[in-house]
This record gives sequence, structure tokens and C-alpha cells, in this order.
Amino acid sequence: MRLPAELSFLEDVLQAPKLKYSKADWLLSDFQDPIWVYNFNYKKNKKLNWGVKLDDGSSLLSPQHADLLQGFKHWLIIATSAKRGTGSLTNAVKTQASAFNQVIRFIDYFLHNSSAYYLSKTGLAAITGDDLKLILDKIAANAITNESLFNWSQKLTDYLIKLANSTDQSRLYDLLNANPSLEIITPEQEDEGLLDICLSDVPLVRAAIMHHELYESRSRGLVPNSILLSKEIYKNTVRLKSEAKRSFKILEVPREVSGQREFGMVPCSTREEKSEMSSTHFRYFKENLYSLGELHALNIPAPPVDSLMEIYNYQPSVNKLGRYRTLPSDLVFLAVKNAIEFHIEYGNEILNSYLSVARYCIRSGGTATRLEHEKIVELVTPSLRELGVKRLGLTTRSPGTQPTDSRRLAHKEHFNALRSNQGLVELVTVYYGAVQTVVGALMARRQGELCDLIAGNCLDESKEWLLFQNRKSTSGAFGLRQTEARPIEPIAVEMIETIEHFQSNLITLGALEKHTNLFAVPPMSGEIRLSYSGQCTHHRNFDAFCDYFETPLSAAGQRYYIRQHQLRRFFAMLFFYSSSFGGLETLQWMLARISHSHPASLADWAGGRHGRPVAALIA
Repeated sequence: MRLPAELSFLEDVLQAPKLKYSKADWLLSDFQDPIWVYNFNYKKNKKLNWGVKLDDGSSLLSPQHADLLQGFKHWLIIATSAKRGTGSLTNAVKTQASAFNQVIRFIDYFLHNSSAYYLSKTGLAAITGDDLKLILDKIAANAITNESLFNWSQKLTDYLIKLANSTDQSRLYDLLNANPSLEIITPEQEDEGLLDICLSDVPLVRAAIMHHELYESRSRGLVPNSILLSKEIYKNTVRLKSEAKRSFKILEVPREVSGQREFGMVPCSTREEKSEMSSTHFRYFKENLYSLGELHALNIPAPPVDSLMEIYNYQPSVNKLGRYRTLPSDLVFLAVKNAIEFHIEYGNEILNSYLSVARYCIRSGGTATRLEHEKIVELVTPSLRELGVKRLGLTTRSPGTQPTDSRRLAHKEHFNALRSNQGLVELVTVYYGAVQTVVGALMARRQGELCDLIAGNCLDESKEWLLFQNRKSTSGAFGLRQTEARPIEPIAVEMIETIEHFQSNLITLGALEKHTNLFAVPPMSGEIRLSYSGQCTHHRNFDAFCDYFETPLSAAGQRYYIRQHQLRRFFAMLFFYSSSFGGLETLQWMLARISHSHPASLADWAGGRHGRPVAALIA
């Protein structure tokens, strides 16, 4: 019976549930089609191919799996429909797309783990409350669902190691001989530490990726094609197999290598830090998983109601994040001493020499990399000539070399040349590392706060306070970070002003438009400009400083390479060891910690014999 026009708004309410959840504005195909075409205001339509295999080798499209297939399809439409009321799509398209993406994640998770859930025999009906809680535990532990649900990094590692082992080894070594860049591992790549592949095996793994044509060329170099790899690793999924995923630096072959370390790095963290999912996003995931229960109203097998009720108020336990390891205190004291002496003796000389080269290039209309080594020696200050400067940089291009020519010295030769002061660009990098060491140890700022500092705008008028944007604060409706001030030592002020003066001179020369990030350093390529001041640049400066001054090695032959958060820990330990001023509140203020839940972690920072005074302060 057809309703009169004035009651037409009731049609959605009165129609059968299966019919109601068999259509959606975003679904451009018939509900029963084996390949769905859908669009959430995308530029192009997208497709879902339901023809995947289950654990028994049969297709999801087979008649015996009709309930399972119908359940998956209805679930997607249920999640994107208004939760209550008319059932029409009254929620925003963006909200629908988000719900769709979350549910398709769950569907692919069940399909990828088909054998564990016996999907081919029992469908969704045998999924227990413990199964659902385990899924929520995974979701909550990591904001990246490709990791939390699908273990992308470990699956990729296992696949690539197996691929390398099953490929003709002679072919791989031929590729290594023909492509030396496959064997270069930069500090940034080594720092990443996200894949469980031994550094010694990385070249062979890269060669295997190249042999099987799984690389794609990008502006930064060769990058593994994650879609091609996903088609092999996640074959039996609906959408996961065709999605691009995060790339891992250790597998990339960069076009330009920006730095290297002399030794392996002493691990600076107790474990890899990962970003947990926000409570808001977790709630949406839980709601969409819970919506499986609506399949019961459609007479389609689904997890038992009791199992679904178990997750209604479930709050998962989340693993704690790792912490940075503490540097030996004598190492930090010596590093600060070396940094200050280096600044006093050579700081201005190094930056003035770079400015001399920049001035000559700008006035002559040439580039620094086209200058002969003899010209570079002529342009630097007399004290740097005496110190040993012989060229623009150890890895910069020089006249007569081709773009494809290797510009890197042998490993041992490179670091001997670094410490004998042959490269001007390397000396600039070491100097920036020295400034980072002193400012970092004395100010105990977060790395991001230091990277955000702007030359000419990070000291107050009295030159006694450092001005910075607190990375752990927001202000107002737009989430702006709070500008805060902390007292700063005169030697740190002197170093900062040296860099500010350097940038001012670059502006005068026309090499820089305006003052930029304080720790924006000239690039290793030798171009007359300043590179972006980010985490990688900050780490590279520290690495150059530590190799130049040869910080100690561990028993395992690894070098202690400084990281800013370790200097921040050092500040806290020194504070409690000296006990010369203030209490816990003073330390919290210096560290710019906003939350009152941090005292326990401050105690963790100190540890050992320093834990007692911390505990006393907390008590």
C-alpha cells in the first residue's frame, strides 16, 4: 500500500529493515553486485571487489557464504545511516565516509584473519566477546590502523626477508655492484628503527625489491610501491590490498644523501614510541563495531548479543610509551665544555667564512659548488685556513664532476677529513650541533620547541629570557600554542645572537628573505641557502658534533649520539642532584609541563639514587 503524500516521510520507517539497509546515496551499484561502485563526493568513483577467498579457499561470492556477504554489505550501510529516527542519510557525507572507512577496516580484518574466526564455517556468529575486546585493544593501542589491526610493518618485514632469501643471490649481488646507492644507509634511515631488519641485510632486501620491480621513482628517490606489496601481503581483503600505506625510510634509496654517522647509535629509547588513538576516534570505532548487532534485526548471523554487550562499556588497557635513555652525565658535561670552547674559538670564524663564500657567489653570479677548492681556501678566514679547510664540503659537488659521480669519500677517510676540518659546510654543521648542545642542556626545551624558534624573535629585550611556543599547550578556540619565557644563561644568548647575526648578513646579501628558524642550517649540498629546521636536521647536527668530538663508544661499539630529550632528562637529573634552588614545582615550570599528572614520570626520569630526592619532593 502506498502512503498518501502527506505521510511519505514515514516510508523509510515502515519499510522492511533489509530493504532499508540495501541502498545508500553513496552506493552507485546494485546491492547484489559482486563489485560495488561508491562515491563520497570523491573526484572519481571507487570500487570494492567482494570476490575474495576465505580460509577454506572458497570465494566470498559462493552461495554457501551468502549470509556472510550480505552481513558485510548491510553493515556498511548500517554504519553510514542515521543511527536513529527515519533511517535516511541525514548525517554529513564526511561523517558517512569516516564510518564507511572504519567498517571496511573491520571487514578486512575479519577476512584477513578468516581462519582464526572460522568464517568459512560459522560466519560472524562465532565471534566472542573476547574477540571483540581484543580488536578494541588493538585499535586503542595505535592510531595507525594499518599497524594496530594489520601489523603492516611486521608483515612487510617478513615478506621482504622471505623475498630476498628466495631470490637468486648472485642476481642480488650483481644489482648491488651495479647500484652502489643500494648499500648507503643514512642516519635518518638508521634512526627510524621501525622495521625488524638487520642493517647488514638492508642492501640485499633493497636489491630484492629492485629485482622484482617493486620500487617506484619519486622526487626524493626510489620508494617501495606499497600498493604492489599490499596485493601480495593482503591478497584476501576487499580494500586493504589496494590502499597506499606508509613508507619506511630504511627501504628507500635517496637521490641525495645528506649525512652519515661514523658508528652505530646507542639506542636512545627503551622502546619505540607510538601514538595512541584519541578517545574520540576510539569511541567512533567502538560504535561502528557495536553496530554489528543490528544484523540480528535483519535475521543475518552476527556475534551473539551477550558478546556485543561485553564491549558496550569496555575500556581497553593501553601499553605505556617507551622513555628516552639517560646519557652518562660526564658525557654531557664534556660535550657542553667542548661546545662552548668551539663557539668561543671558531664560531664567528666559521660563519664569517661561509658568508664570505656566499658574498662572492652572489656578487659574481655563480654557485658555490662551481668554485675550485683553491678559491674556497682563499675566501675563508686565515684562522680557518690554518685550521685545515680545503674545500666547500666533503660531499658537495665540485667542478669537473658529473651529477652521477659518487661524491662520498671512503667511510674512514670521510671522518678523518671531518675531524681535520677539511670541509667548510661540515664545520658549519658541527657548530650548529654545538649550539644545540649548549642551548638544549641549559634550557631543557622540547626538540619541537627548539626547532620552532625564530631568529630575532626568540629572546626578550633584556636578553635574559628565551621566548618559545609551548608544544604541550593550546590557547583559545583555534588551538594556538602559548608563548612562554624561561631564564637563559649568557653563553646560550651569545650563541643564539651569533646565529641571528649570521641570518641578518644572509638577508643583507639577498640569500635569505627574512629571519627564519634559528636552527635552519646551510644544506650539505653546498647551496647558499638555509634548509628546513626539522627533526632530521636537528639530529644530523648532533651527529656531526658527536663524531667531530668523538663522544664515547659503548661496550657494543656504538657511539652515544645526543638527542634533545636526553638533554632535557639531564637537566632534570642535575636539578635534583644539586638541589640548589626550588622544588618540584620549579622544575615543572622550567620544563613547561602543564599537566599535574607528571610528577611520577619526573621520578622515572631521575631513577637510581636520584629517585629518593624526587620521591621526597613528591611526598
